[in-house]
Amino acid sequence: RAALEAGGRTVAVLGGGVDAATLYPPANAGLAAAIVKAGGAVLAEYPPLTPSLPYRFPLRNRIIAGCCQGTVVVEAPAKSGALITARAALEYNREVLAVPGRITEANAEGPNGLIANGAALIQNARDVAEILGLPWEERATARLPNGAPGQAVLDCLTEPLTFDELQRRAGPGAAAVAAAVTLLEVQGLIRRLPSGKYYRPA
Repeated sequence: RAALEAGGRTVAVLGGGVDAATLYPPANAGLAAAIVKAGGAVLAEYPPLTPSLPYRFPLRNRIIAGCCQGTVVVEAPAKSGALITARAALEYNREVLAVPGRITEANAEGPNGLIANGAALIQNARDVAEILGLPWEERATARLPNGAPGQAVLDCLTEPLTFDELQRRAGPGAAAVAAAVTLLEVQGLIRRLPSGKYYRPA
């Protein structure tokens, strides 16, 4: 969704058929249509009416790795599909990049392990662009006017954080932080990862 909103081209690789009857999850049918309408593609190696069974998802990850210049692992436990994709990327001589995380978090085991084994450590979008040799246009860092309620939240997001972590670091009560987070999301100044953590897009 973020790539579509930014005008990027998106290719989605499914673990089953691309037809309306078996597209999984069904709730993403609208997203699939938006990807195609924007000039991207929704593809699969399976014929129509092939159900999306669990074992097919790791298999399709090799296609994802092969389609890309590099694989970026943001969060992944020790055993996850993201690490399967990373291994396939290495086999295809693609770049593997990883975002470091706290050693006490299970979802940091994957990226931290990749970094320990030689994956490129990345901290922002510029790092990705430089490693992959992509053009980069520097943008001014987004800030709110001095004293704005959301600025404390922005200042805390030097790394992805959960709402509870934001609340502890930002200082004000839960209601104030919740309102600031909602406003910043609407403004596009912060985004939420599938894990529930918030981050500042580069």
